[in-house]
Amino acid sequence: MEYRRILAIGDMHGHFTRLLSLFHKIDFDPEQDFLILLGDYIDRGNENMRCFRWAMEMSEKKNVIALRGNHEQMMLYYYMLGEEEAGIWLPNGGNHTKAELEAWIRRDPDALQKSLEFIARRPFYHQMFINGKETSHYIEKDWEDYRRKNIGNIYQNFNLVNSYTVYQNIDLALSLNGVKCRDRKDR
Repeated sequence: MEYRRILAIGDMHGHFTRLLSLFHKIDFDPEQDFLILLGDYIDRGNENMRCFRWAMEMSEKKNVIALRGNHEQMMLYYYMLGEEEAGIWLPNGGNHTKAELEAWIRRDPDALQKSLEFIARRPFYHQMFINGKETSHYIEKDWEDYRRKNIGNIYQNFNLVNSYTVYQNIDLALSLNGVKCRDRKDR
């Protein structure tokens, strides 16, 4: 299938308000676009379960793939193996997520099971096909060329210029990637 755009969003780390603000600005259309959620929905922010539940909801939509990040993997290990075997999750932001998850469990006793099942079903990667051709043989230069020509940038919290608007941040990223001014608006 030919997509208007391939969008990738990753490392939300519990920053749901910023995520949602940016997501609405990119105007995702599940009929024309393909969205890859790269994982790490949780840990470090103050809205971890909101990001996590948003990823759960989005994964049910057409043309959306939600992958498993290392933070979801640490959470899965923690609840499957216990703190003694998998306690590394808590000091890596898991303390915040665990507290939010426990609050959700108090409202919905099935929340833990839903969360763990969601994580367990997430693949670690998604194989891309471009123009009907498989891409496992691509080297770094092939991906760089493809990205420069076809994929825009969505940056994490720490890569944004806080005084810029969303559009200014995107324009800056495209400019730094060599996209000409007249072409940036279309992208």
